[in-house]
Amino acid sequence: MESKMEPQMNELLQAEQLYSVEVDYVLREKCCDVGLDEPEFALTDGFVVTIRRKHELAFKSVGGIAGEVTGEVAGEVTGEVQRLLKVLVGEMKRTDIQEALALRHEEYFREAYLIPALTAGVIEMTIPGKPTSSKQKYRVTEKGQDFVKKQKKRELG
Repeated sequence: MESKMEPQMNELLQAEQLYSVEVDYVLREKCCDVGLDEPEFALTDGFVVTIRRKHELAFKSVGGIAGEVTGEVAGEVTGEVQRLLKVLVGEMKRTDIQEALALRHEEYFREAYLIPALTAGVIEMTIPGKPTSSKQKYRVTEKGQDFVKKQKKRELG
């Protein structure tokens, strides 16, 4: 015997499936339209959609500027990243870098300074396999050192 709720549940499931297919289609189409990779869909504890930004778009979203530095060191380096490179000496903890920049807001520091610098490859983690380690420090890469040298030459000449 069919319960009174069964037809309603079937209708609800059909509506959800139709909506889900439509959302998938629209997201895929919009990502394609703006040049992004296709979104990733996962069904875990809920429905999860992952949309990955292109690096150049991520830089623009935090006020990035493009500039060619040398043949080897080219790309997008924001003014914030340039400031970070000026204060990063040896290996430093995030809190020490933030303090040297006189920045209090951790999320802003991560989004405007740390992530763009890591993405540009001008700094690196000392423990890349454990990004949230309490012992994590950051140091300037060879690419970052080349950038700093080029900037100093520009300032002097």
